[in-house]
Amino acid sequence: MKKMNKMKKMKKKMRRMTHVYPIAVALLLLLAAMIPGITSARQDTPDDITLGDRLEFFDFTEAASWPVGTYTWADDAAITEGRYVLVSSDIAGVIPSGVLDLDNFYAQVEVYPQVCESGAALGLVARADANTSNYYYFSIECDGFFDAGVISNFETREVKTQGALIQPLKTDGTGYVAGILANGSEIALYWDGARVGSFTDTRLARGDLGLHLLPVDGEPGSVATALDNLSVWQVSAVAANAPPAAAPPAAAGDQSQASPQVSGEFVFPPTTPPDYEFSDAEGWNLPGAEFVREDQLVRAEVIDGGYLVTPLAGTAAVFSEVLNLTDFYIEATLTTTSCPEGGFFGLGLRQQDSAYYVVGAICNGTWLAAQVTGLQTSTITSGALAGTLADTHVLGVKVEGAEFTVYWDGEAVGAFSDGQITAGDIGFHVQNGAQAPIGIRVDKLAIWEITAPPPAAAGGAPPAAAPTAAPDAGGAAPPAPAPTATPALSAEPCTAPMPLNALRYQETFDGTIFWPLGTYDFAVGEQREGRYVLTSTKIIGTIRAASAPVGDLYAQYQVTPVQCPTNAAFGLPVRISGPTWGNFYVAIMQCDGNWRLSTVLTDEGGNVSGEVLADGALDAPLAAGETYTLGILARGSEIAYYWNGTELARVTNSIHFAGDFGIQIRPSVPDYQPVTIAVDNFCVWKP
Repeated sequence: MKKMNKMKKMKKKMRRMTHVYPIAVALLLLLAAMIPGITSARQDTPDDITLGDRLEFFDFTEAASWPVGTYTWADDAAITEGRYVLVSSDIAGVIPSGVLDLDNFYAQVEVYPQVCESGAALGLVARADANTSNYYYFSIECDGFFDAGVISNFETREVKTQGALIQPLKTDGTGYVAGILANGSEIALYWDGARVGSFTDTRLARGDLGLHLLPVDGEPGSVATALDNLSVWQVSAVAANAPPAAAPPAAAGDQSQASPQVSGEFVFPPTTPPDYEFSDAEGWNLPGAEFVREDQLVRAEVIDGGYLVTPLAGTAAVFSEVLNLTDFYIEATLTTTSCPEGGFFGLGLRQQDSAYYVVGAICNGTWLAAQVTGLQTSTITSGALAGTLADTHVLGVKVEGAEFTVYWDGEAVGAFSDGQITAGDIGFHVQNGAQAPIGIRVDKLAIWEITAPPPAAAGGAPPAAAPTAAPDAGGAAPPAPAPTATPALSAEPCTAPMPLNALRYQETFDGTIFWPLGTYDFAVGEQREGRYVLTSTKIIGTIRAASAPVGDLYAQYQVTPVQCPTNAAFGLPVRISGPTWGNFYVAIMQCDGNWRLSTVLTDEGGNVSGEVLADGALDAPLAAGETYTLGILARGSEIAYYWNGTELARVTNSIHFAGDFGIQIRPSVPDYQPVTIAVDNFCVWKP
């Protein structure tokens, strides 16, 4: 058995969220849903890795399958009920397998945290060298953050990448899957099958695989976990990271579904086959569609002969992105694998940008129809179903002009009228329960277009969304006086300077907004005349949306300087992450026309460092009262800066992988003259 490696614990500071603002559209008038974990760990391998032979498999049914005993850093390492259980002592440490010598491989293990206090962590190490005590590590904090890098000679810790997971780790039996890929010089990190980070390093070519715990300083037992089903696969340096293949076009589907008969209006099934049909072997199977496997908010996958849709962030929607339907009948055969109180599954209809109808069933036995517009959700109507949402059912909706008819197991259960959205895409809308996630499996989706629809009726405007709680001001210096009026801005729709996928977020600041308002230690934020008006006080600061972590995006906002001293500045930060929310990329524009694209790093003590990736100057200073557009693209390691639709710079950098987005503001220096900007039309796309 090898001597245990040790590494110092990095102190974790308390984290304060500026404001809570999820990107996912939510059914705000339903029961509020907590963000749940994965209830059972998966052994599905990531889609972006081409795996070779499985080299090793440890199911921990035998004591000899991994070193066990009591060590200076672990009070207990034992095989218990078919799982490998580790309980920390008061210092950090690693236990390698003692039998593996790997170069290029992918390994993953099921993780079931039992005790996980704030500041503690657990994880994997790769290419561990017992002679020099060097290895690559992937450390997942109990608070839901992670970092990864290189450990040298037990103690020296070099962080190469870091970020945030969807949520803190749970200790209620929830299972996760942690994975690490070592492929040539690339080290990639996986959590529940999704890549969450990567870095490159050439110092360690091969070595052992290990498990580690990182307790709170001086607190024995502050982290304990059970591990199961550790698998190791061989990978080829040229075969790894191949993108998943898109789903093939659909063949003509059968008409075997028991669709409802609607006498006097339209008879189902029609005499022609459905235009599109979900196949249990081919995913969406929609012509030209890219099968959505997973993003930051939802996992959608084909497994065991069905299509599983699982929200990762409370509420999420997945659309085909290829259909534009006006009048149609849609039908889905679905099975609930779990359906907790407050859980909801629905069909999204006529989706246009951030607006669509959703019709579906709540797990308590109620069907519901609503209209979603960005973060505003309006319940249109609802009714009772027979029994609870369990076993297998068929949900159908007929859409003709402004008239909607809802079917459940072939029988009409209700109808409503609304003509605000006349055409658009279709998809799935899912919401987790208040205490547990929902599990939905779709075995068939069929759509028939209806010809010669009646004219659509006009409808009223959707009500404003319910406001969230006011953010914590955190103590502030008195603000500098702001102007009493802001220049007029046109509420133009979001327009990007390049082809992009779906618009995932839009805020016009015209109605109820969820960005923080009030006075802070660095700015005053208020909603005025349909804009978000920010006035700096005495230091630079960032207001973030506090959303679920976003990796790839193109974000932009319209900005009008109201008062703009010479070297005062504002910016658009993305991938905001880290222990103090101080790590991000940011596109900065000074009032004098000087600009820069930078990466920022902030340690736990608040010390800020960074690197200017690109900089330059406009032809003239910014003019007060004139409206500009500031944008930033983050796609993998590609980062680009846009000003008024023109690309100013494009660089390659992979230090920040995912995180929040927001607005940055800075007064002039060194005299701290305040800057005031009016922000409008904050838009985020999936690139």
